[in-house]
Amino acid sequence: ATQQEELEAQRDDKAATLEEQKEQAAILQEQIAVKSKEITVNEDLTADDLRAWTPIGNLYAIYCGMFDGGDFTISGLYLSDPEMDYVGLFGYTSYNYPITDVHLTNSYFEGNSNVGGLFGNAGSNISGCSVSDTVTVKGNSNLGGIAGGSQFGELTNSYSMANIISGEEGYDRGGLVGYNYMRISNCYTTDSVIVGGNNASYGGEFSNTFFLADADDDLEGTTPMTMEQLRSGEIASLLQAGIQGEEIYDEETDSYIT
Repeated sequence: ATQQEELEAQRDDKAATLEEQKEQAAILQEQIAVKSKEITVNEDLTADDLRAWTPIGNLYAIYCGMFDGGDFTISGLYLSDPEMDYVGLFGYTSYNYPITDVHLTNSYFEGNSNVGGLFGNAGSNISGCSVSDTVTVKGNSNLGGIAGGSQFGELTNSYSMANIISGEEGYDRGGLVGYNYMRISNCYTTDSVIVGGNNASYGGEFSNTFFLADADDDLEGTTPMTMEQLRSGEIASLLQAGIQGEEIYDEETDSYIT
């Protein structure tokens, strides 16, 4: 075959692969069930209350594809296995595929390591996602409201209010990500810790990101807020300014938040 024929064959293969990924994502969207049930974070949950869930993807069968949640809310998922790793709506996702506009509420995830509301371990570019305060994440290490662990990628325009419970020897627990390699921007968490561990040498950077004020995080690009500020319209204006690239003046610190 000529070089031109080889290039055309490679292009056709890539197009076929992309089309297959789109079809898989469409099937996945159809298969995810939404079950409405009102619960509180202090309520004892059992498998009878919620739907038993198997995470999408794991370390040996990584989910490689895009996913558009369509701004729908997924509710009522339950998984409790203290020995299981990579627990969440998605267990393990591949780098550089976008996952957008997914919202999770009224759910309970318990595992060992890499446990998160939306991702056990996230390699995707994540945008427009949220986890409500009726979601509980429980485990021993790498625990996060959005993702337990992360690879290289981006987390933008998202927030988590999840209730995160770590074991006695637990470590790397964060309101957004447990152990972080991602670039995080225009996000907030009602937890007092943004990320449990951060690798700034390999992508762990922050901008216009907010967290609860009673914390000792001093990560560049992050700003402490009170619970009143997080619950008010102030956080919305700050996040919107971040999307538009504006600067907001903070009277208390006599400086601009960028």
